[in-house]
Amino acid sequence: GPSCGWCGPQKAMGVSKGHIPLAAVLGSMLVAATEPLQQTITIDNQSGSDGGDSKPRIAVLSTPTSTATRPKTALYDPDYLMKARAAIVSGESWATASWAATRAEADQWVNIPSLSVMQKSVTPPSGTKHSYISLDKYYWPCNRPPPPLYVAPYTPDPTCSTGVRDNAICCLHECGVCGGKGCSDHPGGKAGCCLTNIKDSGRLCNKVGPPCVMNTSQPCNQSTGLPYTRHDGYTNPEMELFDHDRLINMSTAVIALSSAAYFGDDSKYGESAARLLRAWFLADDTKMEPNLDFGHFIPGVVNGSHGAVIDTHSWGELLDAVAILRAAPNSPWTDTDHTALQAWFREYLNWLQTSDLGKGELASTNNHGVWYDNQVLAVALFVGDANSSKAAATRAPDRVTLEVEPNGMLPAELARTKAWSYSNFALDAFFHVATLRADIPASPSLWSYISQRGGSTRGALDWQIQFLGKGAKPWPYPQVEPFATNCTVSMVTQCIGSYYPILRRAAVVWADAHGNENSTYAAKATEVLDDAASSPYNLLLTSLEHI
Repeated sequence: GPSCGWCGPQKAMGVSKGHIPLAAVLGSMLVAATEPLQQTITIDNQSGSDGGDSKPRIAVLSTPTSTATRPKTALYDPDYLMKARAAIVSGESWATASWAATRAEADQWVNIPSLSVMQKSVTPPSGTKHSYISLDKYYWPCNRPPPPLYVAPYTPDPTCSTGVRDNAICCLHECGVCGGKGCSDHPGGKAGCCLTNIKDSGRLCNKVGPPCVMNTSQPCNQSTGLPYTRHDGYTNPEMELFDHDRLINMSTAVIALSSAAYFGDDSKYGESAARLLRAWFLADDTKMEPNLDFGHFIPGVVNGSHGAVIDTHSWGELLDAVAILRAAPNSPWTDTDHTALQAWFREYLNWLQTSDLGKGELASTNNHGVWYDNQVLAVALFVGDANSSKAAATRAPDRVTLEVEPNGMLPAELARTKAWSYSNFALDAFFHVATLRADIPASPSLWSYISQRGGSTRGALDWQIQFLGKGAKPWPYPQVEPFATNCTVSMVTQCIGSYYPILRRAAVVWADAHGNENSTYAAKATEVLDDAASSPYNLLLTSLEHI
């Protein structure tokens, strides 16, 4: 998710349906294989039969039974994938334990029926179920407000410097005037100064009180519940009637199954992954149209909104899973399949860049804008569109300038009712973009970039670190659901453990002059993993997203 990272529950090495394992399910291991990297590797992963032991039986084979090639991944480090597989073959304990966990996760999905946009109970305004549709998750019937949630305590900000005071929305001091007219020209930008449903009050921001004026909506129809109204942070369970959850489950399953197909030697995993991909994207009778025209549908208000692009923010991991599936031994994913999927994503990339909704998301100056760039980068790399990937990479420093304050705070995220969740979510987006951007000629590196105002990706992480691990300070901003340690939370409401892959990458990215890991980030990564009562990672698995 967020990413979310991987924010679903994982007990007994299982996987929570409905959540994307962005870094964990394919996870590489902290210890590198001691054997030299090879381009073709063999493995015997038959299950043991003694006492019902389901762990794989690992052996170094004199005669290969399977081969795997170097996957053409963008987020996940292909060399680490190869090293991990080599270590499984040679029987190294860290690798065999991780492989057992990876296979156990895939087993949760291997028999799942094919998923499709055709399975929803509603028909989109287009008149065809091939159109993707999702409910804007924080909108509820006007006659049925959401039930109250746990509200984490926070310290009110008396100066309104973050856009929130006493749980009420206000504008940032530097915005000058609240609301719609001209606020994009101010340093805070649209996301900081023109939050949803805020209109121009004509008053300067000051320390007297929140001057923002909320737009009045049309009267509520008590019989129909229209129009739906926004309750930020409160997820409407009616989402299940639409396509969103099936999309997440499809992506989660493909990632898990492709991982098992690559590391193992059982054809069932690859065949199941290929079946799911064909049903969602390729088969004439079940495929999704390559657009999100009806995503984030708001009943009684709008048929679709640009926030829908966040629904597919994890497709970068999905496309890497396709590359891993293609490199798996005896892969069922054919050149014909791959060419057809690339064609689908070329159309989708065109929609992202030319549609009104796509352009709207491009203009977002909060986490949505960063995740938009991440998705354009990933899709453009997958289809070989160098111009599009370069354009998205070039925008990255501007995103830092717009969103990150000199002290590392993210005002657009702190103005939300799940301020911690969205701060984490935005930070992970920056890390994704920095990772993808590293392979594209674009200067300066997002890892080292500092805006003229003093904001940086590293600064955003350093500000959030104070709330993590040993000696953590209490979170001082709104969080209508706890930032959980048990990981039984929604896609955006994060688990503490979701910081783990971020911190592991940070430990390597910002190593010292001698190449030694940054000890602060490495130690904090261990602490947040220990804080997760139900860890989202098998303890020997870590992020494969390379630097």
